[in-house]
Amino acid sequence: MAIIFGGTSGLGEATAKAFANEGAKVVVTGRDEEDGNRIVKDITDNNQDAIFVKADVTQKSDIQAVVDSALTTYDKIDILYNGAGIHDGYDNAVELEEDFYDKLMAINIKAPYLASKMVIPHLSSKVSALLFRSQIALVVANMIVNHEKSPLLN
Repeated sequence: MAIIFGGTSGLGEATAKAFANEGAKVVVTGRDEEDGNRIVKDITDNNQDAIFVKADVTQKSDIQAVVDSALTTYDKIDILYNGAGIHDGYDNAVELEEDFYDKLMAINIKAPYLASKMVIPHLSSKVSALLFRSQIALVVANMIVNHEKSPLLN
């Protein structure tokens, strides 16, 4: 059973479908309900099991609701994929707005921390995994992104 944060587009969507193709039950999360339901339909149309839980990872209560929904629906968690993320559009530190920096940290650092903290006590006793997606090009290209992703790279 896999929880996919940031599962409504791009790599998150592809990851959700890949896990489902390998037999995992999947909880797809994201802010866009229409995309989430479309992805779940794609998965379930292939006789695979998935649900969508709308979530804003900047909201601790939304993260907890995802974990609770996963446990209620599937009774266990094997994989947590932290794929939600944003970047700063390659602005330099002087041009970056403080409000955006706060949002960047909330989504890219705090959300994976909170999700991991909430999931770890519920990981199944067999093989389980916490996965963190990052973009190495952003780490190389930008001082701000380098700073904000470094806690996840160590």
